[in-house]
Amino acid sequence: MTVKELDDKIKKGLGGVYLFYGEEEYLKRRYLEKVRETLLTDDTDAVFNHVKITDGEIERLGDELVGMPIFGSSGGRLIELWDVDFTAMSDSRLDELADAFSEVSDDTLLIYAKPEEFSEGTKKAPSAAYKKFSASANLVNFEKQTPQKLIGWASRHFASHGCAADPLICKKLIDYCKNDMFILASEIDKVSAFARQNGKNVISEDMIHAVCSPGTVFGAFDFANALIDGNTPMALSIFAEMKLRKERPENILSSVSRICSELLTVRILSDSGYSKQDIAKKMKMHEYPVSLRMTAASRKSLSALEKAVELCCDTDLKIKSTRLDEYTALEILILSLGKNRSATV
Repeated sequence: MTVKELDDKIKKGLGGVYLFYGEEEYLKRRYLEKVRETLLTDDTDAVFNHVKITDGEIERLGDELVGMPIFGSSGGRLIELWDVDFTAMSDSRLDELADAFSEVSDDTLLIYAKPEEFSEGTKKAPSAAYKKFSASANLVNFEKQTPQKLIGWASRHFASHGCAADPLICKKLIDYCKNDMFILASEIDKVSAFARQNGKNVISEDMIHAVCSPGTVFGAFDFANALIDGNTPMALSIFAEMKLRKERPENILSSVSRICSELLTVRILSDSGYSKQDIAKKMKMHEYPVSLRMTAASRKSLSALEKAVELCCDTDLKIKSTRLDEYTALEILILSLGKNRSATV
């Protein structure tokens, strides 16, 4: 299903299973909000008719799918499934889920998959999950937008703020701020407000350079490297960008913990004389990501890698055993690793 077809479904009436996948997180989030706004029309009923399930609670899914809207809500029920790694799921488990999806009709089950959790494979060799779910679910691929599509989107975004920006100006904004849609949306908000405050409604290149920040898009690997290096300013900067992209704190911690653990494992195996090929087989990873981790791990001390893994585990425990805010816990993790900079040299 294309995004345009999803738009038509939202207008005509939702029902059944929708699996959001692909690399463009901004559009996935926007359409998630559209689905919520369409189905959860009554704030009172929404408390009961909106269910969120994560991987650790997936056994609840069957029970939730046989439920009925509470209080006769006209909007129906919305069940969201998060954090499930379909790429690691057995064929039999995929079959069970596909069968469960085929039973969904009146309710709406929305599955939000991060890029690493679901792959469609290729046309010649589609993935097992893609083949099994295609018959019973609407699979919506949110691809990274082409430069031309981003220009059109940026122009419309400016227009929603009452400002006009021609294609050339939109391209200059994208080139300056990079093509992350979360960052672009924030920068468009800023420059539009700046223009209106100065009594103007046509965006110029001078305005972009006056209020926008040059863009550099970072990910979990960059974040983990900054943490291990004890580079607190860089880690805080990347963390702020992740928050801007509305990345869930538990997902950030999970990704960083995994990367830190992989870096430590690669370092130990490499120090023990294992080759890149041997490490890839032992860790069940492709050679390319192993080579990246070998390069990164070789620049860290063993004690720094061990400390990073230890503090990630401590942070996860604090989040699960206390009422500490998750974003605050991650900020404490950044500062803690910064204080232990002596262990990174």
